[in-house]
Amino acid sequence: MSATRILFGLWLMAVAGFVILWVWALLTMPDRVPVHTDWTGTATRWGSRWELLGVLGGAALLTVALPVWLGGWIRRGGSLTHVNVPHKKWWLETREREQELRDKLAADMLVISLLTVVLFLGVLAGALAQATAETAEAPAWSAWTMWATLGALIVYAVIAGTMRYRPTR
Repeated sequence: MSATRILFGLWLMAVAGFVILWVWALLTMPDRVPVHTDWTGTATRWGSRWELLGVLGGAALLTVALPVWLGGWIRRGGSLTHVNVPHKKWWLETREREQELRDKLAADMLVISLLTVVLFLGVLAGALAQATAETAEAPAWSAWTMWATLGALIVYAVIAGTMRYRPTR
């Protein structure tokens, strides 16, 4: 089984987990929920559950589904005209390299989408725990999940931008 298939399976599980948790939050969350927190997870603004679920649902739809769709489109031969990658000219010199570039771009979009859905899962789970406990402080695991996922996104972006697309001469 290819790494991309495993990655896609993980992405599907994370998306399913987010959808299940979103529906659970819709059914069980109180009307007043934390809609903004500081860097430690302490609620700085409370609002309606519709505001939280609407923003998270809309953001998830755009930032989770769109990269996967774009990655698949690129992999199947979509235009690379507006795609910016290091050493683009070298990658496009042969068909084999171009296909390798397309596969790498699609995989990178999938990884970024997976990490983003994990981030949204942590935010939603933390907000749900915080709202049901009716406390200003989020559980420690919520803040750690958010920071770890953001750190992983940054590290992956730096690796992809500096090392992953180096020419293999």
